[in-house]
Amino acid sequence: MRRIFLIEDDVYLCAMLAKMLKFEGIDTIIAHDGDAAKRILEGLSGTIDAILCDITMPGMDGYEFLEYANRSKLAAVPFIFMSACVSKEEESRGLTMGARAFLKKPVSITLILDTVYPPVKS
Repeated sequence: MRRIFLIEDDVYLCAMLAKMLKFEGIDTIIAHDGDAAKRILEGLSGTIDAILCDITMPGMDGYEFLEYANRSKLAAVPFIFMSACVSKEEESRGLTMGARAFLKKPVSITLILDTVYPPVKS
Protein backbone atom coordinates (compact mmCIF):
# COMPACT_ATOMS: atom_id res chain seq x y z
CA MET A 1 0.00 0.00 0.00
CA ARG A 2 1.28 3.44 -0.89
CA ARG A 3 1.23 5.97 1.99
CA ILE A 4 1.86 9.68 2.36
CA PHE A 5 2.28 11.54 5.64
CA LEU A 6 0.21 14.73 5.18
CA ILE A 7 0.88 17.63 7.58
CA GLU A 8 -1.51 20.52 6.96
CA ASP A 9 -3.28 22.86 9.39
CA ASP A 10 -6.17 23.67 7.03
CA VAL A 11 -8.59 20.92 8.03
CA TYR A 12 -10.74 21.31 4.89
CA LEU A 13 -7.76 21.18 2.51
CA CYS A 14 -6.32 18.23 4.41
CA ALA A 15 -9.59 16.30 4.16
CA MET A 16 -9.90 17.04 0.43
CA LEU A 17 -6.32 15.97 -0.31
CA ALA A 18 -6.73 12.79 1.74
CA LYS A 19 -9.94 11.97 -0.13
CA MET A 20 -8.30 12.56 -3.54
CA LEU A 21 -5.25 10.51 -2.57
CA LYS A 22 -7.48 7.67 -1.35
CA PHE A 23 -9.22 7.72 -4.74
CA GLU A 24 -5.76 7.21 -6.28
CA GLY A 25 -5.11 4.23 -3.98
CA ILE A 26 -2.89 6.11 -1.55
CA ASP A 27 -3.37 5.91 2.20
CA THR A 28 -2.68 9.07 4.22
CA ILE A 29 -1.48 9.65 7.73
CA ILE A 30 -2.71 13.07 8.81
CA ALA A 31 -1.44 15.66 11.28
CA HIS A 32 -2.63 19.25 11.57
CA ASP A 33 0.63 20.73 12.87
CA GLY A 34 4.26 19.81 13.40
CA ASP A 35 3.81 18.95 17.08
CA ALA A 36 1.05 16.44 16.26
CA ALA A 37 3.17 15.07 13.40
CA LYS A 38 6.05 14.52 15.80
CA ARG A 39 3.79 12.58 18.20
CA ILE A 40 2.42 10.48 15.33
CA LEU A 41 5.93 9.81 14.04
CA GLU A 42 6.99 8.38 17.41
CA GLY A 43 4.38 5.61 17.11
CA LEU A 44 4.51 5.14 13.35
CA SER A 45 5.02 1.68 11.93
CA GLY A 46 5.41 0.64 8.33
CA THR A 47 6.79 2.68 5.49
CA ILE A 48 5.83 6.02 4.02
CA ASP A 49 6.50 7.10 0.45
CA ALA A 50 6.71 10.83 1.19
CA ILE A 51 6.00 13.60 3.67
CA LEU A 52 3.84 16.40 2.28
CA CYS A 53 4.06 19.34 4.67
CA ASP A 54 2.75 22.89 4.95
CA ILE A 55 5.18 25.55 6.20
CA THR A 56 3.05 27.96 8.21
CA MET A 57 1.35 26.06 11.01
CA PRO A 58 0.71 26.70 14.69
CA GLY A 59 3.37 25.40 17.07
CA MET A 60 6.16 23.65 15.21
CA ASP A 61 6.24 24.99 11.65
CA GLY A 62 7.22 23.05 8.54
CA TYR A 63 10.90 24.04 8.65
CA GLU A 64 11.18 22.89 12.26
CA PHE A 65 9.43 19.64 11.42
CA LEU A 66 11.80 19.05 8.49
CA GLU A 67 14.75 19.48 10.86
CA TYR A 68 13.14 16.97 13.23
CA ALA A 69 12.34 14.52 10.40
CA ASN A 70 15.94 14.72 9.17
CA ARG A 71 17.08 13.41 12.58
CA SER A 72 14.39 10.71 12.80
CA LYS A 73 13.61 7.34 11.28
CA LEU A 74 12.09 9.26 8.34
CA ALA A 75 15.36 10.91 7.31
CA ALA A 76 15.45 8.99 4.00
CA VAL A 77 11.77 9.68 3.15
CA PRO A 78 11.27 12.37 0.48
CA PHE A 79 10.04 15.60 2.11
CA ILE A 80 7.88 17.93 0.00
CA PHE A 81 6.78 21.38 1.10
CA MET A 82 3.36 22.64 0.08
CA SER A 83 2.65 26.32 0.79
CA ALA A 84 0.66 29.31 -0.39
CA CYS A 85 3.64 31.59 0.33
CA VAL A 86 6.50 30.48 -1.86
CA SER A 87 9.20 33.08 -2.24
CA LYS A 88 12.57 32.28 -3.79
CA GLU A 89 14.11 32.62 -0.31
CA GLU A 90 11.65 30.14 1.25
CA GLU A 91 12.10 27.68 -1.59
CA SER A 92 15.89 27.94 -1.38
CA ARG A 93 15.79 27.48 2.41
CA GLY A 94 13.61 24.38 2.15
CA LEU A 95 15.66 22.78 -0.61
CA THR A 96 18.91 23.55 1.21
CA MET A 97 17.48 21.87 4.32
CA GLY A 98 16.76 18.73 2.32
CA ALA A 99 13.24 19.09 0.90
CA ARG A 100 12.83 17.35 -2.46
CA ALA A 101 10.36 19.89 -3.84
CA PHE A 102 8.28 22.97 -3.13
CA LEU A 103 4.66 22.98 -4.35
CA LYS A 104 2.63 26.18 -4.45
CA LYS A 105 -0.97 26.07 -3.21
CA PRO A 106 -3.45 25.58 -4.63
CA VAL A 107 -1.85 22.38 -5.83
CA SER A 108 -3.38 19.78 -8.10
CA ILE A 109 -3.50 16.13 -7.18
CA THR A 110 -1.71 15.39 -10.46
CA LEU A 111 1.24 17.57 -9.44
CA ILE A 112 1.41 15.89 -6.03
CA LEU A 113 1.36 12.43 -7.63
CA ASP A 114 3.96 13.37 -10.25
CA THR A 115 6.22 14.78 -7.52
CA VAL A 116 5.89 11.85 -5.12
CA TYR A 117 5.68 9.13 -7.78
CA PRO A 118 7.52 10.51 -10.83
CA PRO A 119 6.43 8.93 -14.11
CA VAL A 120 8.85 6.29 -15.35
CA LYS A 121 10.56 7.39 -18.56
CA SER A 122 10.96 4.71 -21.19
